[in-house]
Amino acid sequence: SFGLGLGIYFVMTLIVLLCAMGAAIPGVIMVFATGAYQNEESLLFAASVLVGTIPAVIVGTYMYLQYALAYYIANDEPELGVFESLKKSSRMMDGHKGKLFMLMLSFIGWIILGMLALLVGLLWSAAYYSAAIAAFYDDLAEDV
Repeated sequence: SFGLGLGIYFVMTLIVLLCAMGAAIPGVIMVFATGAYQNEESLLFAASVLVGTIPAVIVGTYMYLQYALAYYIANDEPELGVFESLKKSSRMMDGHKGKLFMLMLSFIGWIILGMLALLVGLLWSAAYYSAAIAAFYDDLAEDV
């Protein structure tokens, strides 16, 4: 099970990273085509960084949400393997990425509260977060 989880982590990280880097290419091209890298204090440099960063974050988040349930699928069906778990996660998340994203956003308050408690509170909020994602997976698995 450890090898399967490690494989999912490696492949998923690689996919998300490559897609996010691909989305950042327009900003990188803009930085070098305009010569904005020569003056880091210019407004053009800041705009170029935003043109690269914002799409990369959006695409990276989207791709993460697409494969977010792969660990749970691999736990329930270890015979599927890494790539089949990722494919099944992608199919399960069709039309449900917004719900999972909103669920994840709803934990921002818990995380801030955990940080205010000298990070000890993160032990409880992380467990609560994991249980909520697992319940989300269980609800989706019943429908499929």
